Amino acid sequence: MRVELRLVLFACLIALAGAASAEDWKPRRLAHGDPDLQGTWTNASMTGLERMDQVERLVLSPEEARQIESGMDAMLQSIDDVPEGELQAGQDVGGYNAFWIDPGKRLAVVNGEIRSSMIVDPPDGKLP
Repeated sequence: MRVELRLVLFACLIALAGAASAEDWKPRRLAHGDPDLQGTWTNASMTGLERMDQVERLVLSPEEARQIESGMDAMLQSIDDVPEGELQAGQDVGGYNAFWIDPGKRLAVVNGEIRSSMIVDPPDGKLP
């Protein structure tokens, strides 16, 4: 059997296996047939791509999540704490105020689990 024919048969088997295991869910469609993706989309999340150094596990408890979220809130509020008057040369002059930053208000939840990073593999949650 030729290699091309084998590849076509293999692709067909993969497609059939996927179709057989798919649920009956169908996305809503627009009048002209495209999927309806209307709505408000955001990438605002306190969960970073990489896991924070002080966190060892992927899944966090609700209490751990509250502590991280409150700490990040305090950090964002401190960004706006610029001293009154002239700034001293050579010292930190700050950057954008918190108005321009939108990390969201919560950590990401995936399958009901509060996540400490978007990276799940490798297990340490860091970029390889």
